[in-house]
Amino acid sequence: MQPFEILQKQERRNGPPNWRNAALLRWIELRAYGQTYRLNKGRFLTVNNVRVNTPYQDAHGVRAFINGNWLNVVTSFGLRILFDGDQVSEMFLCDAYSGHVCGLFGNANGNRGDDFQNREGQNVPLIGNAWTRYYRWGTSWRLGLDSDVDVDGQQYKFFKYVYKITVF
Repeated sequence: MQPFEILQKQERRNGPPNWRNAALLRWIELRAYGQTYRLNKGRFLTVNNVRVNTPYQDAHGVRAFINGNWLNVVTSFGLRILFDGDQVSEMFLCDAYSGHVCGLFGNANGNRGDDFQNREGQNVPLIGNAWTRYYRWGTSWRLGLDSDVDVDGQQYKFFKYVYKITVF
């Protein structure tokens, strides 16, 4: 199995007042084959920090293309990432990784009851309202603070999250 990591960076944007509490996406990054593939806000792709045109394909079998409103990145090992270039992403992974996945993917072993684990492999209690339950689990995968200047010129702290694949 091909090891890989997926990270996402969130940001705040001007807009409706409730956006101040929303996790909008700036980018999603796939790290595989010693390369960094970044799906960016605005539906464009960079590979190792160089902007590339779509459709795109490299020697590792990683393909990128626009389909409707989605930037798609598809790998030869069975991962597909879709990003609308604004705030919505979807990720699909082939069944061969069942039980070898950790992070915000869950572990994909078919048992939803053990998908909500922290970095130490312990189940995160899903108690309280929906926001509290999933916030507690999601924040257990934060990579750390990342300072940025927001759209209103203020300095804010943003979090990066990791979806990590481990092959055991």
